[in-house]
Amino acid sequence: MDALAIWLLDRYLISKYLRILGIATTALLSIYLTIDFVEQIRKYLKDDTQLLDIISYLGLKIPAIIYQLTPLAILLATLITLGTLSYDNEITAMRAGGINLWRITASFLIFPLALSLLLLAADHSLLPTTNDRAHYVRTTVLEQHPEQALFTQNRIWLRVSANTFMNVQLVDLSQSTLFGISLYRLSQDFALQEMIDAQELRHDNDQWILISGIKRHFLDDGRIQTIPFYQEPVDLKYEPLELRKRLTITPDNLTLPELANYIDRLEESGYPSSKYSANYYGRYAFPFASLVMAILGISITMMELRTRRKHFARSIGFTLLIGFHYWIIHSFAIGIGRGDVIPPAVAGWTANTLFLTIGFFLMSRIRQ
Repeated sequence: MDALAIWLLDRYLISKYLRILGIATTALLSIYLTIDFVEQIRKYLKDDTQLLDIISYLGLKIPAIIYQLTPLAILLATLITLGTLSYDNEITAMRAGGINLWRITASFLIFPLALSLLLLAADHSLLPTTNDRAHYVRTTVLEQHPEQALFTQNRIWLRVSANTFMNVQLVDLSQSTLFGISLYRLSQDFALQEMIDAQELRHDNDQWILISGIKRHFLDDGRIQTIPFYQEPVDLKYEPLELRKRLTITPDNLTLPELANYIDRLEESGYPSSKYSANYYGRYAFPFASLVMAILGISITMMELRTRRKHFARSIGFTLLIGFHYWIIHSFAIGIGRGDVIPPAVAGWTANTLFLTIGFFLMSRIRQ
């Protein structure tokens, strides 16, 4: 076939594929949102909670939901599209025209590859922004908790009272200890009255204690009174579990560069970073699950070319079964990677590597 015929064929196959992919994505998204909407209504719809707030929260979650559902939609669209082409004898006609299976299926890898790169780009900026905003709406509007912690410039800010702010460099999740502490106490007109720098903030004997620091008082005459200390009790209204909850960084709310910088700072300071590193590599790997699912869908369908029935139910069953096992393996690998049982990079790419191996194995058994 000449180049024009091949181009027209690719255009036909991709357009057919995109139509089915759009339907599959819409169906999966509708099911997910319907279930989530009912759940949010049950949890949050009270006398003082507006339905519009719940809808706004779900709207902010849509980018993340699409991100999570895309591999399933790709797999389902691949199975249905190739199954339909086989049922209508279109694949047989293409092969009779001298086009081999690999050239036919190449059209179904172009878009998933482009989509994988697009999802990776979205995870650098769009998704963390919408995730963070959704978290804000859920905590402050729906759950009506004050939003007091802010992560910016790789540091954590917390408002501990009306006129007192705390800056934290690092949080040790294994103990009730914070590192790199700066406390700022302001006057009623927001003039700086006192600044305390300490190496640690530790909870001991039911009280919070600052360790190894300097206290600075800013006097009315412009002088600064400096007082070093080894231990200094500080009045914080938070229990350790509550404070750790407020200061715990949610990796999904950080951009990938922000997360990478935070991991570097943890490692430079000698603190374990596997919890965040596993998430970091997992976020780089997951967008390419769409390409892996396309390869797996192609291999499964090509092995059933001799059957001429439209297996829509089987396609849906395959999608749910494979998607379920992918999520189980991916979550398990990330979990043991966070626990430093296996290297975080290996944990992040385990599911993709396993399912890609299965896809290539099935492809090796396909007859041309």
